[in-house]
Amino acid sequence: MRNRFISLRLAVTLPLIVVLIATFVISIMRYRADYEFLAKEQGSKIVEALTNNTQNELNAILSQPLIMAEIIGYTITNEKMFLGEDLSDIENYQKSLMKSLKAKIPQISVISYGDENGNYIGIRDNGEGKDFSLMLKDSRTGGLLNIYEGDSINSNIISSIEGYDPRIRPWYEPVRKNIASSWSNIYINQDKKMEATTSVSVPVFGNSGEFRGVFEIDVKLNGINDFLQKNKIKDNGVVFIVNNELEIVAQSENHNNVVITDSKNFNGELLKVKDSKNLLIKSTEALLRARDLEYKKVHRIEVEDNNNFVMISKLENPHGLRWRIAVVIPENDLMGSIRSRYNLSLAMIMIMLILGTIAGIYILNIVTQPLLMVANGYNEITSGNWDVEIKQKRGHIKEVHEMIKGFNLMVDNIKSYIGKLVEKQNEIEELHKTETQRMNLIIDEKTENLKAVMEELMEKERLASLGELVSGVAHEINTPLGVAVSASSLMEANNESFKKELLEGSISKSGLVSYIESIDETTAILNPDYS
Repeated sequence: MRNRFISLRLAVTLPLIVVLIATFVISIMRYRADYEFLAKEQGSKIVEALTNNTQNELNAILSQPLIMAEIIGYTITNEKMFLGEDLSDIENYQKSLMKSLKAKIPQISVISYGDENGNYIGIRDNGEGKDFSLMLKDSRTGGLLNIYEGDSINSNIISSIEGYDPRIRPWYEPVRKNIASSWSNIYINQDKKMEATTSVSVPVFGNSGEFRGVFEIDVKLNGINDFLQKNKIKDNGVVFIVNNELEIVAQSENHNNVVITDSKNFNGELLKVKDSKNLLIKSTEALLRARDLEYKKVHRIEVEDNNNFVMISKLENPHGLRWRIAVVIPENDLMGSIRSRYNLSLAMIMIMLILGTIAGIYILNIVTQPLLMVANGYNEITSGNWDVEIKQKRGHIKEVHEMIKGFNLMVDNIKSYIGKLVEKQNEIEELHKTETQRMNLIIDEKTENLKAVMEELMEKERLASLGELVSGVAHEINTPLGVAVSASSLMEANNESFKKELLEGSISKSGLVSYIESIDETTAILNPDYS
């Protein structure tokens, strides 16, 4: 099986990248965990605080009219203001009350009284900077409900309404039925403004304790709207109040809560939660309808991919108002600045990681590039290229600098040793050539001598007997000639062996000495001293 290798650069860079990515991922996970914890804690506390504040303020807003109504109803009963032929006594009393009540309880819109005979007297607030209007139906108006421009019967009549009967109005009937103070259901005023109103009503009794009529104070829901608008959190949060029919009683948005169905007959109804243009209000419908809804618990709902904190609580009022308060605050409103800071921190971490990665890769390149150059240098040397030199660059690490310096020095030493070896090989080749030439000269010389001897022996053979001469000459010639031939063969073998070792570069000093000694010995054999 082949070994699989990875490059040095990859082996060093990969762990660095893994560490940097792991650091970034851990930072994001920690950021999300911290953000979720802070969002939950912050959202719960703020929503709960806003709910409690709204609850307390709303109770104060609603309790003041109730207390004043009970006091005024008791005064009308005690002073027997209902005994006149008309309602003039109660009219004068209400006129004196309205200015002081309005200063103390600005949410009051109307104070009025209706009796069992169908008579009615009311004083209406026309708005900031305007006079009060008188609303009257008794013997002086001929059975019509007249609405006057001012608070006097002598002022101009704005409109007259036929068939008005206070006894069937929502603020009258519950008190007549139960003979007890209570808040009415929300109704639409039968005038041009057609404002949504709730009334706190108290019974008025006669001398014998018989039921005589109802005194009531109207509280405009627009006044509660104003209060909620002042107390909501930021621009996107919403605080609203709903009844059991999921109709919007009041809201912190600058929207009208009344949907007019018939303006001529003063018919209208409250806007329902499901029909609200505000998505935060509309998104709470399912939560408000839930049978197992936990009140005063912070819920989280998602609207258009954004989380929102919701708390719903019942209105803590002992007089029959079955309202619920809902507070919805977008998470972005609570955590916007924190998220911005976290995003800035995350961006800084990312920038630092990127810069760290670039710096790390640069430093790793400084370290690994020379190592790779050294590795390539070794490959060049093994392939026979000795002209290798690694150039030093500025910024190299000290140890890397020393390594490159050592490599270049090693290459220089190797080239020096190879040069000397080549010189020695050339010297040996020259020596071999010289010795070969000298041996050839010696052989030639001996050969010539042998020829001369042969000629001499042949001459003597002619002078002596053929057998003795031939025998003597043969003995004299064969002995040195055999020695010469053996010596020449040995020299030729030694030359071939020496030449082979020389060409292979495996010759040693001892081998060279041995070769020269063998040449000397052969020469001595070929050139014996006969003296």
